[in-house]
Parts: sequence; C-alpha cells; structure tokens
Amino acid sequence: MGGCAGESAKWQELVNVRNKALVLLGYAGAFRRSELVGLNREDIELVPQGVIVTIRKSKTDQEGEGRKVGILFGQISLDGQPSPTCPVTAVLTWLEAGGITEGALFRRIRRGGLVTSDRLESSERIDNRQRPGAINRP
Repeated sequence: MGGCAGESAKWQELVNVRNKALVLLGYAGAFRRSELVGLNREDIELVPQGVIVTIRKSKTDQEGEGRKVGILFGQISLDGQPSPTCPVTAVLTWLEAGGITEGALFRRIRRGGLVTSDRLESSERIDNRQRPGAINRP
C-alpha cells in the first residue's frame, strides 16, 4: 500500500509543477492554450533576463512567420529567493523535474509519476485534483 501512496504523491507533485509552469508562462506571455501546448523545449532560450519563447505557429500568424516573446524573471525577495510566481523559475523547475531536454515542453504524466513524451492537447483541462490516469477533458 505504501508504494501506491508514494506513486500518487510523486504524480501529484509533477502535475503541480507542470501546471504551475503552464499557467505562469501562459499568463506572462499572454499565450493561447494551443500556443502553450505547441511549445517544444527547443523553443525556450535562457537569457540573463529570463527566457525567450519562440511561438512557431499561432492562430493570428497568417503568414506563418512565428514570433519571439521575452519573459522576464520575477522579483527576488529580500532573502534572495525567487518569487513563487516567477514564470521563468517555474518553467526551469518543470524542465528539471520532468527531465525534459528536447521535444514537447508540456507533457502528459502517467500514474506513478512517469513523464511521457506525449504532448498535452489544447482541449485538455488543467486540474491539479485529477486522479492518476484519468482523462480530464471538458
């Protein structure tokens, strides 16, 4: 029984880290859901001020030129810690926690905390209370 609870806790922690990165990056960049789930690791460039996000395909980009959006680091607290709402820190934390070095940035997470290579779909809801393995669509 202890293993099952441990797997569930690992799954929940990864879902929380992923969803935090997804929401904060989406808000900071004013991205559409389809733009967020279409991002690859290669579309995130770390620079001293934060990250540059390359949007390769967008509903409003009729010519298919793409665009680059700068996302700045959040404020640093007096004790030197990054803000808990910093989108850059959230994305970097997700990359490390998910072991993502290439391919889809925002991925599905299977029961037991396995981060897959499967890209999230724009129709999927973000729900931190979802039970492991459940499909959560509107």
